Amino acid sequence: MTVVSHETFHAKVAVFRIPPGENSLKKWNTSAENIVWKGHLRLCEQEVSDAGDTAASSAFEGLRLKLELYNPEVITQLLEDFVELESDVPWAEVWYNPFSESDMHYKISNDGSETIQVSPTSSRNYKIIAQLPGAGYHPLDSGEDTKGCILQIALGLRFEDEFTAILFAETLATYRRRFRNYQDKFLYDKHLVTSEQNLGEPKDSCGGAERTNTNFGL
Repeated sequence: MTVVSHETFHAKVAVFRIPPGENSLKKWNTSAENIVWKGHLRLCEQEVSDAGDTAASSAFEGLRLKLELYNPEVITQLLEDFVELESDVPWAEVWYNPFSESDMHYKISNDGSETIQVSPTSSRNYKIIAQLPGAGYHPLDSGEDTKGCILQIALGLRFEDEFTAILFAETLATYRRRFRNYQDKFLYDKHLVTSEQNLGEPKDSCGGAERTNTNFGL
């Protein structure tokens, strides 16, 4: 399976602790002493590009959004001359798909909440459900008890300024539209394949699928 990834957004952010419960800025401590990490954020769309048996069996498997929190690290290597190379040091990752806006009964967070939620009272602040770097994208059946299935933690996310936060919100909105279009096309293509398979089945004189003449010894 080949996954094609491209970056759609980048910014500097701060991450802070938040208490369990609802997405409520008035209950959060956003002061400097409560910040646990500062660094870079990027959004990357990932799409499965293979066809055939390795293709995605559902829309949410074929397209997803990854939010990465990381710090760039400059490494100096001595080759023929001193060369500075930049390497990313991952801190956490967040996976996202707008399941709450669709009729798909799946979730990414253990408790079923959205993994990226803007604060109702401040567009600069978000609640995110973060995982360890490399934990991966694992959609879960919303009907199953998956508490503790994947190690996750709710954190607060703050952008440096209002303009950057607006760009982030617009990027998320663009992805949600893209996912809906992707899902519609996926279902349409799946319907076409099913219809073609049905049309290709041999028919008997009564209009049904051709029956196999089996001798049961009667």
